[in-house]
Amino acid sequence: MKWEVVDKPKVELGGAGIFKLEFEARLARAKVPGGWLILTVTAGAPAPHSITFYPDPTHAWDPNRDE
Repeated sequence: MKWEVVDKPKVELGGAGIFKLEFEARLARAKVPGGWLILTVTAGAPAPHSITFYPDPTHAWDPNRDE
């Protein structure tokens, strides 16, 4: 399976000061029949990995295009 890195956003959780948590995240996608598998990896987060399916039968999703 070939994964493509889509974005590397910063994720902020919590409030201000010592209660504010900031993480580096990575969002990647892999083309599968009927759409994309989406993987997020967030270093140091309480739940560092998640995966989901994004339905897109024609694989038209362009992460560089503003919606």
